[in-house]
Amino acid sequence: MGVPLSLCKFYTKPNVARLLIQQIGDVTPTLIVDVGAGQGALSIAARERWAEASILTLDMDPESLHHLDGVFGPSDAAHHHMNIDMLNESAVREVKSAHPIARDGADVTLCNPPYLPDVTLANGREIIGRGGFLLSAELSHSPDVAFVSQSIELTRMGGTVALILSDSLVSAERYQAFRAAMFASHRVASVVQLPRRSFVGTEAQAYLVVLRKGAGPTRYVEASRFDGTNKIGARTLAADEMMRRWDFAFHSMDNGHRAVVTLADIGATVTRGRLTSSNARISRAFHIAHFPSVPGSAVSVETFGGTDASAGLPTIEKGDIVIARVGRNLHHKVAVVSAGKAPITDCVYRIRVGEMYRDAVLKSLASEAGAMALLGHARGVGALSLSKASLLSIPLLLGAEFDGQEGWR
Repeated sequence: MGVPLSLCKFYTKPNVARLLIQQIGDVTPTLIVDVGAGQGALSIAARERWAEASILTLDMDPESLHHLDGVFGPSDAAHHHMNIDMLNESAVREVKSAHPIARDGADVTLCNPPYLPDVTLANGREIIGRGGFLLSAELSHSPDVAFVSQSIELTRMGGTVALILSDSLVSAERYQAFRAAMFASHRVASVVQLPRRSFVGTEAQAYLVVLRKGAGPTRYVEASRFDGTNKIGARTLAADEMMRRWDFAFHSMDNGHRAVVTLADIGATVTRGRLTSSNARISRAFHIAHFPSVPGSAVSVETFGGTDASAGLPTIEKGDIVIARVGRNLHHKVAVVSAGKAPITDCVYRIRVGEMYRDAVLKSLASEAGAMALLGHARGVGALSLSKASLLSIPLLLGAEFDGQEGWR
């Protein structure tokens, strides 16, 4: 692959590993395979639950065996390890050839795919095709999907696959065909949304997904979120409700009594500022630092703007909603302009929406559920960023009287 291993080392924390194992049903596996085992967090949690099972760990990093020997002991006859790149087209065949115990497939397969940004997978179509995914040319080269496919192929029919998936696979529109294929071929039992900072070295959003191979189609899924200590808010949803996306943040917005729509549905316009942060002071522009401390509060920009340098730039004025585009706490930076007019930096979005929706949109985005939705849609493994397309697709609660078509009745 030629990928620096340092890009891949966002290891699973013990509490997340234990939670993933807890999501697996009442099974007594003979063989557990850990794909991309790293330092063995998933295998450790599995061994705690199933002391008699054989565990086969797979990883391309030569250092992985050193860590795993420290966990299982070099003389542990029930632990087997193979140094292998699972993104090679022949990887599954090599594993089964080298380890006869794996020839009939694992009873439980665990996988937290490594973070591999901007990688094009040469043999992706072959790998992903064997996993039952008929995807576009672009998605057929996705390392994340390839790891899922390899994990499924290593598992016996009826066996359990327990995965840690990225936000893109769970919620991005371009991966909807992937999710549909998962539902069609397997029974997806549960999806748990994790908090950010659940992994060492990254703030990336991720999810726990547990499925039973070949037991599809999926009819119902338990969706929930993990707050770092407990799993909360569990809801059983029909597969057709989750076909669009699997993230709890989206589905938790709908409590059965209020209409769930998006900014795009109500014709909102979202505009990004053009001034750099370095020019913010010169142009007296509204910037990240100017958001009020309480989400949803009003902010006056009467002392901003008014210079020739701001001519022709996107500006905000009374009634506009402003929201941060970047930053670790972007999900808490929502406000409405109460007075004045000023340009905005490229770190800020301006939202303009009909007056009939304005208060409800502001209240929804500033709510706890709105903050969770913003956080779930943000991207990044350091400072977060929110794309315009993601902002337009975030679910909003617009009240019991809103019908999504005619507005307020």
